[in-house]
Amino acid sequence: MEKQFLLILAFIFLIGLNPASPNETIKSLSTTNAFQKNKSVSRFISQKNFDRMIMSQLQNVRDYKSINVQLSSNIENEKKDTKLTLALSRNTVTPAEEIFTYAVPQYMGYFAQQNIQPKLLYTNGSTAAIQALTSGSADIAYASSLNIAAAIDKGVPIIAFAGLTVRWPYSIAVPKDSNITSIYDLKNKRIGVVSFASASYHDLRATLNHANISESDVTIVPVGAGARAAAALYNRDIDALDSYSDSFNAIQQNGLKLTFLERPQSLEKLFSVTMVTRKDVLQDKPDLLIGFVRAAYKGIIFTKLYPKLALEMGLEAFPQLKNSKPQKTTNKKILNGDGNMSFKHENEAKKSIENILQTMQIALGDSIPKDQNDPTQWGAWLNLPQERWQAVADFAYQAGLTHKKLKVGDLWDPRLMDKIYDYNAETIMRD
Repeated sequence: MEKQFLLILAFIFLIGLNPASPNETIKSLSTTNAFQKNKSVSRFISQKNFDRMIMSQLQNVRDYKSINVQLSSNIENEKKDTKLTLALSRNTVTPAEEIFTYAVPQYMGYFAQQNIQPKLLYTNGSTAAIQALTSGSADIAYASSLNIAAAIDKGVPIIAFAGLTVRWPYSIAVPKDSNITSIYDLKNKRIGVVSFASASYHDLRATLNHANISESDVTIVPVGAGARAAAALYNRDIDALDSYSDSFNAIQQNGLKLTFLERPQSLEKLFSVTMVTRKDVLQDKPDLLIGFVRAAYKGIIFTKLYPKLALEMGLEAFPQLKNSKPQKTTNKKILNGDGNMSFKHENEAKKSIENILQTMQIALGDSIPKDQNDPTQWGAWLNLPQERWQAVADFAYQAGLTHKKLKVGDLWDPRLMDKIYDYNAETIMRD
């Protein structure tokens, strides 16, 4: 009994640990901070025994998970978990939102605390994610703010209710040796987008509109993201690419050097992926929405503080990120880092833990305040002010995505945000 009690103590005060790499999680643990954070530990166990116990019990993240599950199972919850489906605006697993708003909350027990059992639904872009929402296949969707505006303009009964990104991640890039130097040079060019259902397509339309270039004056080509898009650029199937930040990171990891075109200043107030739901769900199931978002936000904070441990959880939940087998094909020519041409497969970059970690952190960067490392200072950082929502509404209208000028209240209902943020970031690891 005493041993079990000490094990529980070890788990609770593991919050101060900071693993140096996913492959050496335990070897590099520094337990001194965790031990010293609470003087009550010293009444039961010495620093030496505390270190020894953690080293012997927590051999890897799966052991950590099993302890977490074991502790959770000892605390019976009278409420039955409520199932919830989340629609993502992509059709493949990526080291992004599905790690810090799904895998981490799942492993840390944040969803269990809210009595929620979420599952993921992958779709082909923001428009498709919204369609899944309106068809009843999903309860929440992650979709671009512009796509949300376009759908609402058409009378679709949805509403954004919680933020997910604070920046606009889309931009246009060209190969380093391209003679395209600004968005005004895009006329008569072939421009790649993720898909016609993706926010990258709407971003391109808005950019062309700013440059007074008609959509009929360019050729728009859906090329996907990551290595597929890199192949299209290298093979000169396209002259430029409109995509999102972590996709560009994957492209550059494949050795293709890019030049990013200067964005219109009007984009600076924009933001992209946002949590959206049907109006009837917001009205009838507010507690379900509050619980999910609260757990997701905790996952974001955890990932910022402990990115390598969060990545381990992500790889455990989505082993295909690391172990997916490349197809036997040689039709995708990509550059090596040294500039020499070789054949790479679409999933090859994902084999590198460092590359996956970097991609995850870039995606996370779109969801957190810039240059603020202390989550206790973030405040309600994803409760974006009305002026930013107004910028979305104005931009959507100017880009021709909406037929009328929408009001902020047409797009955004923040009534749940105060309750969502009803947690203490300082003690989040002990939740």
